[in-house]
Amino acid sequence: MRLAIPIEGLTNLLNSLQLPRLHHISENIFGILETVVNITVESLKAIVAHEVEEITTAKCQVDVAKDPHWGYIYIITLHANASEALRVNLELQKRHPGVPIVVKWKGAADVTKEELIERILEIARAGGFKAKAPPGFDAVQAVREDREDRWHT
Repeated sequence: MRLAIPIEGLTNLLNSLQLPRLHHISENIFGILETVVNITVESLKAIVAHEVEEITTAKCQVDVAKDPHWGYIYIITLHANASEALRVNLELQKRHPGVPIVVKWKGAADVTKEELIERILEIARAGGFKAKAPPGFDAVQAVREDREDRWHT
């Protein structure tokens, strides 16, 4: 049996024991782990930037954001059309499954709404991600509204 305790939880556990030596050790462990995570995040950011250069000739910028639900998300802004950005996104997601990678584009939206949805789903599958609906989301209502929009346009 494995017990998974997040880093913050481990620190809180050790601190709750109120042993000065353990408190000092937990602070050091937390600091070391935080440094390792930061080095890993920055290393992967550099790797992703290099891979984008291999995949496309479009200029890009790579940023990293920390999300409470997804962890670190790698955000690439690509000076290209939507179709090229989605192609790059899929290739990166295949290379790094489990790592959230988002590619934004600065060029034209040269794909239809249906193509965009299909490609986003393909990217999510390649990354091993499953859809997460926000609390209160009603899929039946969303489909109904989409159908109504299609009939009225």
